[in-house]
Amino acid sequence: MARLIRDHDWSATPLGPRSAWPQSLTTMVGMMIAAPNPMVLLWGSSGVLIYNDGYARFAGKRHPELLGMGAREGWPEIADFNDANIRRGLAGESWSLEQQELVLDRGTGPESAWLDLHYAPVPDESGQPAGVMVFVSEITERIRLAAHEAEAVERLELALSAGRGVGAWDWDIAADVVRADERFARLYGVDPVVAREGAPLEVFFSAIHPQDLPGIQAAIARAIEARSAFSKEYRLVQPDGEVVWVVAEGRCVLDAAGRLIRLPGVSFDISERKQVEVRQAALLRLHDELTALDDPGQIPAAAARVVGETLNLAAAYVSLDKGAKPSGAERDGDVTLDAKRPRQAWSPREHPEVFTTLAQGRPVAVADVVQDALTRDKAAPLTAADIHAFAAVPLLERDQLVAMLFVTDARPRAWSQIDLDFLQDVAARTRNVLERLRAEAGRSESQQRYQTLFDTMDEGFCVIEFIDGPDGPLSDYVHVEANAAYAEHAGIGDVVGRRVRDMVPTEADSWVSLYRDVLETGRPIRFEKELEATGRWLELAAFKVGPAGGRQVAVLFKDLTARKRAERALADLNASLEARVEARTEELQSAHAALRQSQKMEAVGQLTGGIAHDFNNLLAGISGSLELIAKRMAQGRGAEIGPYVEAAQGAAQRAATLTQRLLAFSRRQTLAPRATDANRLIGGMEDLIRRTVGPAIDLEVVGAGGLWLTEVDQSQLENALLNLCINARDAVAPGGGRLTIETANKWLDDRHARERDLAAGQYISICVTDTGSGMSPEIIERIFEPFFTTKPIGQGTGLGLSMIHGFVRQSGGQIRVYSEPGLGTTMCLYLPRHHGSLAEPDPLLASPEPGSGHGETVLVIDDERSVRSLVAEVLREHGYATLESGDGPSGLRILDSEHRIDLLVTDVGLPGGLNGRQVADAARMRRPDLKVLFITGYAENAAVGNGLLEPGMEVMTKPFAMTDLAAKVASMIEA
Repeated sequence: MARLIRDHDWSATPLGPRSAWPQSLTTMVGMMIAAPNPMVLLWGSSGVLIYNDGYARFAGKRHPELLGMGAREGWPEIADFNDANIRRGLAGESWSLEQQELVLDRGTGPESAWLDLHYAPVPDESGQPAGVMVFVSEITERIRLAAHEAEAVERLELALSAGRGVGAWDWDIAADVVRADERFARLYGVDPVVAREGAPLEVFFSAIHPQDLPGIQAAIARAIEARSAFSKEYRLVQPDGEVVWVVAEGRCVLDAAGRLIRLPGVSFDISERKQVEVRQAALLRLHDELTALDDPGQIPAAAARVVGETLNLAAAYVSLDKGAKPSGAERDGDVTLDAKRPRQAWSPREHPEVFTTLAQGRPVAVADVVQDALTRDKAAPLTAADIHAFAAVPLLERDQLVAMLFVTDARPRAWSQIDLDFLQDVAARTRNVLERLRAEAGRSESQQRYQTLFDTMDEGFCVIEFIDGPDGPLSDYVHVEANAAYAEHAGIGDVVGRRVRDMVPTEADSWVSLYRDVLETGRPIRFEKELEATGRWLELAAFKVGPAGGRQVAVLFKDLTARKRAERALADLNASLEARVEARTEELQSAHAALRQSQKMEAVGQLTGGIAHDFNNLLAGISGSLELIAKRMAQGRGAEIGPYVEAAQGAAQRAATLTQRLLAFSRRQTLAPRATDANRLIGGMEDLIRRTVGPAIDLEVVGAGGLWLTEVDQSQLENALLNLCINARDAVAPGGGRLTIETANKWLDDRHARERDLAAGQYISICVTDTGSGMSPEIIERIFEPFFTTKPIGQGTGLGLSMIHGFVRQSGGQIRVYSEPGLGTTMCLYLPRHHGSLAEPDPLLASPEPGSGHGETVLVIDDERSVRSLVAEVLREHGYATLESGDGPSGLRILDSEHRIDLLVTDVGLPGGLNGRQVADAARMRRPDLKVLFITGYAENAAVGNGLLEPGMEVMTKPFAMTDLAAKVASMIEA
C-alpha cells in the first residue's frame, strides 16, 4: 500500500498533490501503513479513502479502485451510514460499533458482513478534526458459526423431542454408567427405570446384533483415543425378534485438564432408510443379473430368487395368462414356492376376490390369512401350504392380467409400503426385460431375414444418403450400404462409404438429380439408364426410405446390357428386313382397313337394323291408320276416324321419342342447361319414384350436406334418374329389395379423373344402388350399346342407358357402373360442378291457349317444304302474316329487304352455305331487336350457342305439336 499511495495521482482528489499534504496527514498515513490490522482514514468532509494492506484484503475486488475515492462513491450501498459517521468524527467524537451488520458489495455481489468498528477523529495542523480514522475488525465467520451452532442445538432438541425412533444417552466413562431417556431404553430393550438411574454399557450392548458388536466397540475405542466425534450404524435385535437399524452419534467431553470424562449422544432409528437402501441394492443386483441373461425362460426365476434373498422370504413369479407359453415362471396360477420345508400347491384362482383385485391392476397384501377378510373364508389351503401372510403384485398387458410376483411368509407379517413398492419395481422391471428380450428376438429374426435377403438377392441393391457438397445442399450422396450383387450388376465394387462424385465424376450430376427428386417428392421412380463409366445398361427402381426428414434413398437395379445388345442386334436384323416388312405392313394395313370398315359396317348395320325395326313398327301404325282414315272418308263414315287419328298421332309421338333417344345417344340433342341443386331435384321426384318402383322396394334418399351445384338440363336429368330407378326396380323384381339414391361432392385428382375418363376437377355424383341380381363383366361392357337389352322381348327398347350415357357425356360428365352378380348394382352419374349461384325458379303459370296475332309478320326458313308449309299455315290461322324461304341465302335476302319482320322462325340445319344460327346472327346485325325461334330436329349444340342463347332467342326441337308452336310464337311476339 505504501507503493500504491506513493504512485497514486492525488492531484485529481480534494487532497491535492502529495507534496502539499499537511504534516499531520503524512504522519498519520505512515503510522496506518505500518499497522497489521485493517485501518482506513476518511479525510475531509467527503471522506477520501486512504487505507493499509489489512483493509485492502477486507475490500476484496473493490481494491485498488477505492484508493483516493470519496466514501460515498466508494461504498454507495452504505453512503448514508458513512456520511453520518464522518459528520460525528469531524465534530471531534470517538465511539465504537460492535457486531454491526452491513450489506456490502466487495465485487462479488451484495452480501451481509458483520463488523466491530472503532472511530477516532484525526486533527490537522490547526488542531481541528480534519479526518476520521476507522479501525475495522470483521467477525462475519464467527457470527455465522454461532448461528450454525444454534441451529445444530435446535435440530438436536427437535430430534430429542421426536417420537419413538430417537433416544439420548450420556455415558460416564469413569464410572462406566450409562444414563438414557425412555426412548433410548425402549430402543435397546432396557427397563426405562434402570436406564434413567444408570446401568453399565454392557447392559445396552446386549441388544446389538452379534455380527455388529465388534464394529461398534472398535468405533467407540477410536473416538476415545482421538478425543473426536463418534458415529456408527448397526442393528438392534428387539425382544420379538424384529431387527431394527440405528445410527448412534456422540462426542467426547473433556474436563478443564483435558481428560475425557463423558461421551453423550443420540441414537436414531434408520430401519426404513436401510430397507430402502437394501432394496435399491437388490434392484441394482436384479438389473445386473437380468441384463446378463439372454434366455427369457431364466428371467422369472432370477427375479424370484433376488426377491426371496432380499426379504428372506419365499417368492415366485407366476404366470396367470391361460394362453401364455411357459417362460420359466410358475404357470396357470399354481404356486409351488421354493423353501427348506415342502409346501403344497396353491392357486390364487381359488380366491375370486384376490384374483379380481389383481385383475384390476391393484396389489394384494394380506398380513394374516386367517384374519384378513379377503382370505379368512378359505384360509385352509393357504395355511396348509404354510402361507400365513402373502403379497402379490400384478402385471397387466393391454388391461389383461398376465402374471404376478408372489411372496409369502410362514408367520403373520405386516407388509410395509416399502415392501410393496419394491415388489412392484421388481415385477415391472422383470416384465420389461421379458418384453425387451422378446422384442429383440423378433427384431433379430427380422434383421436376419432382411440380411439373408439382402445378401442373397439376385438384383443389385444399395442405400444412398444425400450430403451437402461443394455445389450446395444435397449436391452429393454417399453409399451407406450395398449388397454383393451391386458389383456384379454395376461393374463397380467397394462402393460403401464412397461419394458418387468420386466414383463417376463426369455423370454424377444426372444421378444426383434423379435421386434427389425421389428424396424431395417422396415419389418412387423406375427407369432405364446407361452407366457410362462401365458401359452397362441398368434397369433401376428408387424409393425414399427412413423418416420424413431423412436423406436416404434405396435403389434396386439389374444389368440390362445383354438384353440391350440383343435389342441392337435385333434392330440390325430388322434393318435388313425393312423393305420386306414395309411391303408386308402395307398389305396388313390394307387388310386391317378392310376389317375395320367391315366392323364399322356391322356396327352401323346393328344400329340401323334396330332403328329400321322400331321405325317399321311405328310407320306401320301411322300408314295403317292413314289408310283406314282415307277408307272411312271415302265411305262417308268421317265420324269414325277419331281412333285412327289418335293411333297415328301416338305412333308419331313414339317415333319422336325414339329420335330424341337416338340424338341423346349420339350427343346431338339440344340441351337447356341451368344451375341445378341435385338434392332439391331428387327431393321433388321422390314421391314419383316411390310410386313408380312400387311398395315392394324400400327407397332411401341420402343427400349430401353442402352439395355443390351443377349445370345440367333438368328435364333430361329427371328422365335419366327415373330411367335408372326403373332399371333398378326390374333388377330386384319380383321379390323386392332396397333402392338407394345418394349424392356426394367429388374432387377428382389426375389419377382418379383418368380412371373415369374425365378432366381433373370438382364434380357431384348421383348414385343409384339396388340389391338386385347384379351383372356380369361381359354384360357391363355392352350395356351402353344402342338396342342392347337383357330384358325379355317387348320389355325394353335398349336405348335407355345409351341415351343416359350420351346425355351425361354431352353435359361434360360421365356414368360409371359397379356391379357383382347376386350382390346388386350401383350406377353413378358424375356431373361437373357449377360455381355460380342458383337462379330463382320461374313462377308457375298455367299454359295459355295459343293467342291470335294482329297481322305481325313471321319469316319461316326451312328446307323441308312440308314443314315450312305447315308452319306457315298454322301461323296464318292464328292471325300472322308469313314469309317463306327454303335456304339461308334467300332468307337473308328477305331480311335485307324493307319488309316488316317481327319474328324469325328458322331451322338450324339449312342448305346454301349458311346454317340457321349464322342467318340469325347476320339478321341481328341489321335488325338488332329481331326475335328468333330455332326449330331443329338434329343439331350440334354449338350451332345454337352451346345452350347459351342470346336474349330474344329460343329453341324448339322437332317434332313438336303445332299448338305448342303457335303458343311459343305468340309468347315471343307478345313479350
